[in-house]
Amino acid sequence: MSTVVLISGPRGAGKTTYCKKIAAHYPDIQHMSLDETMTRIFGFPWPDTDTGAWSVAYDVMMEEIKTAVLTDSSALILADMWNGSCIDREKLISRFLKMGADRVVVWYFITPLDTARHWFLEREYQYDDRRAAHADEWRRKMRSYALDHCRYHHNAHDLRENAISVRHPDWNVSWAPVITVPVAMIDPTQLVLPAMPLPIPFV
Repeated sequence: MSTVVLISGPRGAGKTTYCKKIAAHYPDIQHMSLDETMTRIFGFPWPDTDTGAWSVAYDVMMEEIKTAVLTDSSALILADMWNGSCIDREKLISRFLKMGADRVVVWYFITPLDTARHWFLEREYQYDDRRAAHADEWRRKMRSYALDHCRYHHNAHDLRENAISVRHPDWNVSWAPVITVPVAMIDPTQLVLPAMPLPIPFV
């Protein structure tokens, strides 16, 4: 049974790092990252949005996921790509199912705000908000990140019930059967490998 795991969470939540650690300990799992696809194609992960590079990288990554699903009936794929709203997630889940995935799961990252903000500022600006003095510029960046983080979780209301429902993508009618997509809440600060098993309901 092929499974695609849609990774969901705010910036700086440790999604990519967590996925890389999981993939390193479970060789059968393929980690596919939109940022890494972007870097592979264009040489950098954050291009100007007006260039259309995101769309190109997105299409390339979706084709790679489709190929993996179609060539391996037991494929396990971590799809590490942006999905900021329930509409984004429903569209992605429908595409995964249409391309032949037998099962889709969502990993929802609930990294504590202080930890995620620290990781984000350190990654993006090489700034240690736990030790350095907080000048006005950094206070603004910290507040801006906190707002983005809280906004993301506020909009992620569809991920709080341990499962989301998506209408069958092959039935273009209002009474299409509903597919239940399990949701696992992930706090990467609790990751202990190799002793920790894969998150439920992945297995």
